Formats: sequence, structure tokens, C-alpha cells
Amino acid sequence: MRYVEIYADPEGVSHFRDTKVDFPSPELPPGASPIIDSGFAQTMAGFISVPSGWDSGWHNSPGDGYAILLHGVVEIEVGTGEVRRFTTGGIWRSTDVLGRGHISRVVSDEDAVVYMATFNDSENNR
Repeated sequence: MRYVEIYADPEGVSHFRDTKVDFPSPELPPGASPIIDSGFAQTMAGFISVPSGWDSGWHNSPGDGYAILLHGVVEIEVGTGEVRRFTTGGIWRSTDVLGRGHISRVVSDEDAVVYMATFNDSENNR
């Protein structure tokens, strides 16, 4: 699985980093559950609807966590000036809890629907 991480460097400037997660391929006996523990203890998770045209302005992530875009198109701008566009199925992880943060914008004609989850202790989830 691939996702984009938004992180802050030591000077507080946010950046994008492409990340890949490899899942083990266990041999599953018939009837066994294919669920693999992610190792992430969540503190908050839920669905949000964000209106078309919304612009967050510069802000920090409320906590280390993932977002999965279920509907719509979202642009994110980081402190370096780089902008990335996420479409349905796009995944990003925001770890820029310090510094200037990033800007999020809904650029689709329809509202964006996002599933977000934050973690208890980000140091143990890396």
C-alpha cells in the first residue's frame, strides 16, 4: 500500500514524503481470518464531510494520523510550496503537529468525504 506523509522538518517547514507499507503474505488455513493487526492504537476515528470550496488556511494536524478520501478531490499544500491533489481512494498521513503546518482545500464540485483516524502515541506507531 502506498500513501503520502505530510511531516515537518526541524525548522517547522512541512513536506511531502511518499511511503510504502508492505503487508506480510501469511499462509491462511481455510476459515482463518485474513485480518492483520496494523499496530496502531487509535484515539479518534470517524467520517467527516467537508464542503466544496472549503479552504483550511495554514494549520497543524490535530495529531498523528491517517486520512482516506472516500469522495471528492482535495488539494494539500505544504510549507515548501508543493501542492498535491488527492482523489477518491487517496491516503495521507499527517504528522506535522508543529511548525507552520499545511493547507487543505476541497477543489471538487461536490463535498469531500474523508475517514480520519489519529493515534494514541505517535512515537510508538512509526
